[in-house]
Amino acid sequence: MVLRPALCALLAVVLLAPDADARRRSESYTVDDLNTKGKRQFRNGNYPSAAAFFHVVYELDDQRYEALLNEALAYRRAQEYERALAAYEQAYDLDKNHPDALFGLAETHRLMGKTKTARDLFVTYLATEKRKGKQALVDFAQEKIKDLEPAKKGTKKETTALNHRTDDGVNTAFHKKHQGEIVFATKPLSARSKDRDTQSTFRLSDPIHFLALLKESMGNSFRTAGTECSIDEESAGNLVYRLSVNNHSVPGNKELYREPAPSQLFEKWTAFRVPESLTDENPAGPDVKTLSKAFSIHALDRFSPGKNKVELVLAAQCRGRTKNGAWKDHEKIVAQGSFTLLVDKGDIDVAKKRLGPRLPKPAVNDKNLAGRMMSAMDARYGKRKKVLSVVPLERDWTDQTDDRGRASERTRNAFVVVRSTKGQCELWNTVFVEERKKKGWGETQVAAVGDTEPFHCLNAN
Repeated sequence: MVLRPALCALLAVVLLAPDADARRRSESYTVDDLNTKGKRQFRNGNYPSAAAFFHVVYELDDQRYEALLNEALAYRRAQEYERALAAYEQAYDLDKNHPDALFGLAETHRLMGKTKTARDLFVTYLATEKRKGKQALVDFAQEKIKDLEPAKKGTKKETTALNHRTDDGVNTAFHKKHQGEIVFATKPLSARSKDRDTQSTFRLSDPIHFLALLKESMGNSFRTAGTECSIDEESAGNLVYRLSVNNHSVPGNKELYREPAPSQLFEKWTAFRVPESLTDENPAGPDVKTLSKAFSIHALDRFSPGKNKVELVLAAQCRGRTKNGAWKDHEKIVAQGSFTLLVDKGDIDVAKKRLGPRLPKPAVNDKNLAGRMMSAMDARYGKRKKVLSVVPLERDWTDQTDDRGRASERTRNAFVVVRSTKGQCELWNTVFVEERKKKGWGETQVAAVGDTEPFHCLNAN
């Protein structure tokens, strides 16, 4: 289903002040595009933004029941429980036997302190959950039914320690020796590997794989600290990677990368790795985020010729309730390790070219069009940014029609690489617009900038 044009950057305007002009300008992506953007915002922890995208997706296509559930879940993650409840109730009214709607409704009521309603809904959820791969949600619901059971009259409900759930355990000599550590190698490792399979020194051209060996599952590590994490239909929390190069945090006191932790991983796994190496080449599109891409974008500029000490920390995050009943956000480091990286002069530029995200081929080779787009960028941002490259993403312009069905303007999307006065480059997903004139079309202008991300200047051409 293709919609009339929607500008991602104006999405908030559409939701908060849906006047006709804003809504007309806010329709430039397909429903699938908006849904993908919502999922990306959700993965990055931008839950209110994700909820806004999913809300628009469902408004535009009410057959997308999943978008309604995702909106509710995003609001729940954002701790906007009233909005989450409204979305879950809407989903429940449409399908009273959908397990995700029942589970989400039950958990939202529990988080709001409505224990009786939550318990009844968890019971109903268990009666309807027949899907495979949902054991973590079933275990959670059964545990909450027990926790929320009212105390018998005249008795006090006992407070018990947080019991651990069965996880994969620590079952090999290699795992026992390195529990709580991250180990590295040029090939993928497992808990059954040997010390001889690992190494601590690499060259920048080597594939660098890692394996995190935990003392216990992430969920159990929080229970050891007295916290029971709230899980949901998508995940139980987040995995957060932090990196330092030569004792300097990369990128500057912020996390390097984060991703949702599926319930199975969070509650079962005690050994964890990602498919790609840290120095994997990045064939994925410029707007697809991976751990290796984050490493290439943020870490390469920190390396210097010679020996470099690289430290990687894996932390788990969740929203949970402590023994005293208080709800708060929790984080726990579950594994960490380091290695030495040998860098020769010239290696870094070569690596940036090889590892960094690359621009796609333009949808159309039109130097005149690219020139007009660059001129529009210079007119808007020339004092602060230098435009290095423009890549049109669509072969043709998309006409925007007024209330009478007449084309009043046309829009076109493009990737634009810009460099700041500090020499740092970014990739901008940009929408350009031309207004209808009496004779032909007006000058090309910048209508809006959507997603942005760091980009290697070397890869701008």
